[in-house]
Amino acid sequence: MGIPASREEADAFFAQMQALQRRHFGDEVAEAVFGEEMRHSRLVMEAGLVAHDATLSDQERQARLMALRSQLPPALQDAIPEAAASPASSP
Repeated sequence: MGIPASREEADAFFAQMQALQRRHFGDEVAEAVFGEEMRHSRLVMEAGLVAHDATLSDQERQARLMALRSQLPPALQDAIPEAAASPASSP
């Protein structure tokens, strides 16, 4: 599986990863070891989907990216850019 192109593909990817982790480590250990990283990864993936969503206005896109960015710890916030070019203007 490559980079998910849709929210459904991203959800399927994370569900598959979570199932694998829980199968090998159990629920408690998997959450302790991978839980926070998985939550951060989901936020970054969601930001990528938002950044490329042509149905959003620039203002909507910016607001959603900032909301996602604010959910990350300060040290990880640079993983989500503060501004994204509209998908129509991207090469």
